[in-house]
Amino acid sequence: MNTELHNELAAILTPHQDAFNFLRAFGKLCHALDDIIDRDVIGVTDYTELTLDAFGLAADVYSCDFYRKNATWLYPLVKNKHRIYSAGLAWEKSAVAWQANYADVLRCGGDSSMMLAVLEHVCRLNPVDLRRIDNLIREDGWAEHHNSEGKPT
Repeated sequence: MNTELHNELAAILTPHQDAFNFLRAFGKLCHALDDIIDRDVIGVTDYTELTLDAFGLAADVYSCDFYRKNATWLYPLVKNKHRIYSAGLAWEKSAVAWQANYADVLRCGGDSSMMLAVLEHVCRLNPVDLRRIDNLIREDGWAEHHNSEGKPT
C-alpha cells in the first residue's frame, strides 16, 4: 500500500485501535491464503508451515473481540470475500479472454470491501471520503498486482 494512503488510513483508524488491529490481521490472513494458493513465495518450497500459520491466524482473527462484537455485519462480508476470491480463481487461467479478464477484476475487486465497511460503520466516514479512499485502494491494488503492461503478476 502506498505510504500516503497507509498514513491516511492509520490516522482515521487510530481512535479505533481494535478495528485497526482486526483489519491488519484480516489483511495478513487474506495475503497468507493467497500465497498458499498461488505458491509463489520466493524461497518457499514446502508450504506446510505457512498453512499452519494461516490456520493459527484465522483462529486469532475470528476470535478477536472486534470480530466477535461485530460478527453480525462482518460475517457476511467475510463470506462474500470468500465467494469473490473463489470465483476469480475459477477463471483466472481461462483461455476465454473475458473470463480471464473478469477473474482479474474479481481478484482486485474484493480488497477494499472489508476496509470500507469498517471505515463506514465504525469510523462513520462520509460517503465522499469513502468513495475517494475506495478508488485509492483499488488503484493501489491494481498497481501492486500488475506489471507495467497491465498484465496480472
